[in-house]
Amino acid sequence: MVLEDAQQAVAATNRMLAAVRAGDVASTELPDALEQTRVFIATGTAFQTTAAELIATREHHGDGGAELLGNYIRESHFPPDFAAEFVTVESQQARRFNMVHKTPRRSHRKGLSVTQLMQIFPTEEAARKWLESEIWPQGPYCGSFNVQSGIRHSTMTHRCRDFPNRPQFSVKSGTVMKGTKLEYRDWAITVYLLTTNPKGVSSMKLHRELEIAQKSAWQMMHRLRKSFATTGTVFGGPCEANETFIGGLEKNKQKDKKLSAGLGGIGKAIVVGIKYRDTGQVAATVVPDVLAKTLQGFVEGHTEPIAQAYTDDGRGYTGINRPHESVNHSAGECVLEQAHTNGIEPFWAMTERAHKGIYPKFSKKHLQRYVDEFSGRHNARNADTPVQRRGIVSGMVGKELRYGDMIADNGLASGART
Repeated sequence: MVLEDAQQAVAATNRMLAAVRAGDVASTELPDALEQTRVFIATGTAFQTTAAELIATREHHGDGGAELLGNYIRESHFPPDFAAEFVTVESQQARRFNMVHKTPRRSHRKGLSVTQLMQIFPTEEAARKWLESEIWPQGPYCGSFNVQSGIRHSTMTHRCRDFPNRPQFSVKSGTVMKGTKLEYRDWAITVYLLTTNPKGVSSMKLHRELEIAQKSAWQMMHRLRKSFATTGTVFGGPCEANETFIGGLEKNKQKDKKLSAGLGGIGKAIVVGIKYRDTGQVAATVVPDVLAKTLQGFVEGHTEPIAQAYTDDGRGYTGINRPHESVNHSAGECVLEQAHTNGIEPFWAMTERAHKGIYPKFSKKHLQRYVDEFSGRHNARNADTPVQRRGIVSGMVGKELRYGDMIADNGLASGART
């Protein structure tokens, strides 16, 4: 069964590659296809490491499958640039084995100290060149590589030669940084702070650390949260789905603001999430209610038809069009064989800690961007700090968020004082 699935996956991948090479793919399909490929690669890597460890255990290799994975990579004849990305898989698997059996937490992760950060970005020019190398790995690009560099302009650094009027641009163009006057070092340092603070960074802390206006820090954080946003995430295996309510306690509200509607979730924002058990990846979104149409639509939209869904006994999940098992929380039941939602609870716990400790107030108007930030950081939590930084910067491309769009009325309360 596993071998047949693997062969079908290889065949499907070859068909996709042939279609892309032939140019027989609609432009509108490519972004979602790339996202699905990312999930496929993550799942495939999890399968490889788990299978190698299982073989090593059965054959008493005692190395967690590290040697088996190393031989696989060396014998696969990957192109040099592709193999370079995976050359450390053997040692990573050995470290993973040692971590699980000998050391607590994620001691295998490669971090980055503040001292090292300052050495990497001693000047504004160094920060700009780093951002350019991450966003333009093959050189300055404006839809064409025919670019003039080092132009004389106060903010723009390049000129596009192949387009009418030869427009000027910089690495901020076409990214979440577009239209800002913040220094490149501010962006580079904030990206680092986002990866090293699991519960996030408040705009007031950023205002003090970078010596910039609080309003500037606030909008920079929201722009970077935008870089975490993804679409089209679909999981193919066992998943846990659950929802949480975010907001202040009714008893703590002023008398004229109390809803006195009874249930604890009344007046709070609702976030529904799903976790893929095989990889630990999560997806979450803000929803208007917990009706069956909403919850089932979310789960079905993020899973393949054959994926097993595990939920609590909420009525909104009853009748879902997926293989489904539930646990009866109302009766004090936490686990029923494979049915439980304990896997996604740590994600909600981190979100709640951020709400209580870092961001005392999540406005409904901007909540989705906070959820995107927590989801993105959770999904990259096992990666080295430099890899996490690259992931955030790559997510900046093709996304824009102007200050006017942030403060524009979208029908939801911003929580701002009037």
